[in-house]
Amino acid sequence: MVYLLTDTLRGKGFAESRIDFTAATALAIFCDAAVSYVSALGLEIGKRYQANYVLDSRKPIQQHLQAILDTCYSYLILTEGQCTLKARTSATSVFSFDPTTIALDGLMPNVTSTFVSEEVDRTQRPNGVKLLFNTADTYNAQTSVVADAAADQRGREPRIGNDGVVEENLTFPAITDQGQAERLAGIILREHLGSMRTCQLKTNVKGLALEPGDVVDVTHPSQPTWSAKLFRIEELSNRIGESIWSTVRGICLRCPYLFHWLIRPLWSAK
Repeated sequence: MVYLLTDTLRGKGFAESRIDFTAATALAIFCDAAVSYVSALGLEIGKRYQANYVLDSRKPIQQHLQAILDTCYSYLILTEGQCTLKARTSATSVFSFDPTTIALDGLMPNVTSTFVSEEVDRTQRPNGVKLLFNTADTYNAQTSVVADAAADQRGREPRIGNDGVVEENLTFPAITDQGQAERLAGIILREHLGSMRTCQLKTNVKGLALEPGDVVDVTHPSQPTWSAKLFRIEELSNRIGESIWSTVRGICLRCPYLFHWLIRPLWSAK
């Protein structure tokens, strides 16, 4: 990834001073860590994430960057003028939102709070993920694995038909390992089904240090069952003028995820 950002011929050509090497090294260590998992092929032990990818100069560099980021399920964000890499993984809260840190929240009468929380539309939330990749096992032909939440599908079948399946199709061209494809399909499916609510709010200068991908906790009187409920920031925008406001939109993280999923390989040479 650093090569794609700094190479002047095939990459973006950024100066090394624009790369957050501390974050890049942390991500490399995270990806290289050994993990054990049970795949359709049995018990496997290997690196958490690895990319196997050939650069095609006819394609835009943004497409190559996205392919590598998808492989390790990570973010590339601009922080203080530097390109920062960050894994999308479990984490502890880095900031707490409550009525004291949410803009216009109960400070003045007849003033609407900037806090809004909505339940995610279940009818559109995927309960199956089909991930397409290429592997030497099929002579680099396109192959796929599918992660299904069988219980959720059975619950939706009477209402939507199609056996209750709402499937998302993803293509990760830099993945060539079936086990890695299965694990990523399962992670993405868990996130879809575990994300039950969205939350949007505005905060003051205290929120300027927040970044997309950060995990925050939210407590609000309009949601009496919440106590430091965890959300991951998906969108973040800042407005600096007479006042400094950060608009934060995130998805709820439900942990543990209370469902079972089934991963099955589909071999489809094309």
